[in-house]
Amino acid sequence: MGGSYEHVVIGGGPMGASAAAYLAERGKDVALVAAGEGGAHGRYSSHGDVSRVARKWSNDPVWAQLGRRSLSRFRDIESSTGVSFFTDVGSLLVVAEDAAAQHRSLEQVLAGPDSDSFEHLSCAQLRHRFSYLNVGDGSVGVLEPTAAGYFDPRAFVTAQIRRGQRRGLTHIEAPMEDLGTANGGGHLITLADGGSIHGQHVLLAVGAYSRFESWSPVAHDLTVFGRTIIHVEVEDGLRRSLRGMPSVRLHGASHGYYMVPPMQYPDGRWYLKIGGGPRTEVLASKTALQQWCAGEGDPAVAEMLLAKAQEVIPDLVAVDVRPQTCIITVPPGGHPYITRGDTGIGVLTGGNGAGAKSGDELGRLAAAMMSGEPDWAEDYGDGVFEP
Repeated sequence: MGGSYEHVVIGGGPMGASAAAYLAERGKDVALVAAGEGGAHGRYSSHGDVSRVARKWSNDPVWAQLGRRSLSRFRDIESSTGVSFFTDVGSLLVVAEDAAAQHRSLEQVLAGPDSDSFEHLSCAQLRHRFSYLNVGDGSVGVLEPTAAGYFDPRAFVTAQIRRGQRRGLTHIEAPMEDLGTANGGGHLITLADGGSIHGQHVLLAVGAYSRFESWSPVAHDLTVFGRTIIHVEVEDGLRRSLRGMPSVRLHGASHGYYMVPPMQYPDGRWYLKIGGGPRTEVLASKTALQQWCAGEGDPAVAEMLLAKAQEVIPDLVAVDVRPQTCIITVPPGGHPYITRGDTGIGVLTGGNGAGAKSGDELGRLAAAMMSGEPDWAEDYGDGVFEP
């Protein structure tokens, strides 16, 4: 393996693959270095799964804008690449009566510029329209009826790579081993197979690994949390009852949870996915990160999530429960980093649990930065993506 490129993007998740595609569409000579899942090198993704919530609603206007712009392009990306990844079933937010802070955020969103995109539902309306959900007294809801639901991030990445390849993108499916300064300028990227490539400009989109590598210009700023999610196999009768179920986010007084409706997984079986709860597992080293990814998470959290799922969907019978780990990378201000360090290396990281659905817009912004044309000040605010 060898070669020299104007731009090298390291990391092939939703953000990195999108950035590479946008750089290619800008006419740049670009390579995407993206390790495949599994194999001898282990897992590199933050969340090795095939279902993620897709929603525009957020009590943070920056994340709301990022999500809205990304989701607005999903269908065009599917159409242009021939890769299907988005299921449009809507997304439902349920806020418990005692979640005072969330009620205030709800009022702000419903009074904002996107209010026409949402339906405000009373407790009685929630119970009537979503009779399979056990909704607590006094709860209220917000429904995004269209252009929301869930998506397959792996298929999304495939689509973005295909999109870039049509404009000359080179996809190198190998992990990066090291990053250094090249003789004569630029950067030398050493690959795990012993090969190397040269990049005049490098963008790191390596998620949680940005926290633990010496070559990362934002390592000291990030906190990495290990999370546990579960997949609950759903029997056929309940699956039919839940047909058309939106993705669901549940907000209580202290914690939030999310559910992805039953979908068919690669093993042919149908699973409902639930995650969320308190962020307690801080991963303080690269070894801790790798060990977390290789395991099945916290059994106590898995039990709590199953209990929550069965509380919300009383008819849910646990035919089979499969726990899985995921990772959340959080900058201090809660917004992603799109920045360049003193060495000129670009960084795109800090998904904060919402990076996948916003990956297309984040990639677009990162490609603009790497091209010397950052264009987010007017839409997002000056310095909002800087450490």
